[in-house]
Amino acid sequence: MNRLIAGAIMLTAVIFPNDVLPQSICNTHEIVTKHLEEKYKEAEVSSGFDGAGNYVQVFTSKTGTWTMIISKPGGPTCVMSAGTNWQITAAPKEEKGA
Repeated sequence: MNRLIAGAIMLTAVIFPNDVLPQSICNTHEIVTKHLEEKYKEAEVSSGFDGAGNYVQVFTSKTGTWTMIISKPGGPTCVMSAGTNWQITAAPKEEKGA
């Protein structure tokens, strides 16, 4: 799952460079995450930083809805993608001797 999320994060960074975030679906981090929790019953399941220093989070619900958001340092939080039928896959296996 970490590789899938890492790939999605890299794809997001390529599709939406820092200065081209869609403003119509942006707000403060608090408002965006509260909306996801209250309206869609989604909770954060993964997060990380992209190459530009943006904070990327994935939220999912028990019903399979999911949302990926990105927060610019000192700036807005924007919904980058959302959908249904989120599936949890196996985590990467640890390497022997690691």
